[in-house]
Amino acid sequence: MFGIRVNHAVPDDAVADVPHRARLFYTLLVPATDALLQIANTAAENGDFDHARRCYERGAALGDFLCIHALGYMYDVGEGVPDDKSLAMKIYRRAWRLGSHASATNIAILYREQGKISLMFRWYQRAAAAGDGSAHF
Repeated sequence: MFGIRVNHAVPDDAVADVPHRARLFYTLLVPATDALLQIANTAAENGDFDHARRCYERGAALGDFLCIHALGYMYDVGEGVPDDKSLAMKIYRRAWRLGSHASATNIAILYREQGKISLMFRWYQRAAAAGDGSAHF
């Protein structure tokens, strides 16, 4: 269903220029959102979509783009929530701004479903430029 990040280690050089408090916050935050994502994915795989949604929402509130993307997907396909393409688009855009390449691809797909081909291509180009190999056409 969704990929799970398993490497919780934060390399020292990745946060070397970040003030100590921010580093501490990041070190504490990443494992928390990873845990929420894993719990949510497991709940969704077991059909407990309400629990999955709540976990994705908690992760989204903490700014985790994978949780935000997963929440958008739930609304996109109506998985445990009412199908709401407009809300899914808003959620995917938020995830994209935070770094989710998959969200750019899903935005392109939503535009394709609406028949907005030029916007679809624009979003596939963004995903490809960001390094998403599945977006090359």
